[in-house]
Amino acid sequence: MKKLSILLILLSTVNLNAQVLPDSSRTFRAMGTEADVLPYLTDGYYGSVWYATGHLRYRAVVTRVTTPDFMLKDQFTGNRMMVYTLLADYFFRPNARGWWLGGGFEYWDAEIRTGLQRETADYQSYIATLGGGYVWRFWKGFYLNPWGAVHFRIAGENEVAVDHQVFRPARFVPEGSLKLGWMIRINKR
Repeated sequence: MKKLSILLILLSTVNLNAQVLPDSSRTFRAMGTEADVLPYLTDGYYGSVWYATGHLRYRAVVTRVTTPDFMLKDQFTGNRMMVYTLLADYFFRPNARGWWLGGGFEYWDAEIRTGLQRETADYQSYIATLGGGYVWRFWKGFYLNPWGAVHFRIAGENEVAVDHQVFRPARFVPEGSLKLGWMIRINKR
């Protein structure tokens, strides 16, 4: 009888533990890719791959973008950047849809010219970024993601000499755009 009691206690403990531990087959997991409209409008490109589990999404991004001249001081033009980014996002729903907030770090490898276009100066910036948006799935795995972000330059050149002028990279850069994405659910419920 004593052995049976011990066996029943052990079995009930195993059963309780099985109920407490999350079932990984039920946790949302997906991967996907996105394209952003803004870089293409500025003679650039954007590529992003991501992995999501539960409420979290992890993204790696490579972008080439040119700052529109109307956003630069009059004497400067051709501010072209290669941007390498690592981000983590939190979704309020555990399925990579709806509202999200995120942040991460970026490396901007850039060049700038003046209107004289005699020289091109290179400069680098290290950026902390915070953003958010809304993922709306409209057909199968395809979705739209309007978003906004603020970029804070935390390191890099403060002054860049070019054609006897001095370019000062902004410390704070707001940005917003629209992404088109596609996702594949890794596990099915």
